[in-house]
Amino acid sequence: MEQKAFVLPGDTVSLESDIQDDRIYSLKADHYQLQCLLDYLYGTNQMITGEGMVNIRFTSGKGISKEEFLGLLKKNYEIK
Repeated sequence: MEQKAFVLPGDTVSLESDIQDDRIYSLKADHYQLQCLLDYLYGTNQMITGEGMVNIRFTSGKGISKEEFLGLLKKNYEIK
């Protein structure tokens, strides 16, 4: 996981995910607002952050629950 302050010209903003039965198998975010990612995963304004853009590469063969993934995010970012 990497935090970014701004998007440079030519940078691509993207989000790709493989989520099945509320388990996250993969998630790739490039120059993506962390708040938008939280809204996508957990519902609009269910989780709040003041953090900016992030780059995330996550893969799990067995998948992890959204709650487990939130725990990983909270280790790196301030999320309420």
